[in-house]
Amino acid sequence: MLPKINSAVLPEEWSLAVVNCISDGNTLYDVVFEGQAVYLDVEEAFQNFSDELQLGTYDENMFSYIDQDMTSVIGAVSQFADREDRKAGVLITEELTVAVLCFGGGPVAIVDSHVHGQNRAIVCMADTCSDAIHWYKKSFQKYNLRPLGDMCTLPWLGFTF
Repeated sequence: MLPKINSAVLPEEWSLAVVNCISDGNTLYDVVFEGQAVYLDVEEAFQNFSDELQLGTYDENMFSYIDQDMTSVIGAVSQFADREDRKAGVLITEELTVAVLCFGGGPVAIVDSHVHGQNRAIVCMADTCSDAIHWYKKSFQKYNLRPLGDMCTLPWLGFTF
């Protein structure tokens, strides 16, 4: 398991993991689709790559939130954060895809590999899903100079490693 993030400086293991995941994902995609631009939703990606990525389950939820109240998203993440099995949520909002990682009864991590102002990927790990989601919401607003949208989908994938 990756080390807990305890400072503003991301541990090198996390930096390497994010870069390797992006690189490995791009390579796998290019091999399967032979360099063609094929757009996939999460369910299609699960169907195409679940064996290679050791994904066990797929479950999709859709949320709308009003006035930036993230209670429904926090509630959904809490259901998985408190369980013993590992789950990866794929939070999709504002045409961005962000990973929400629940390590089985432990901390929750959010990984957003998009460019944010002069910063690159942003990664957060918190002891509670509420803290992680509120931190991400504030970071998104700070670096993108606009609030998150009013709707998101949050498919969940079971994973092993």
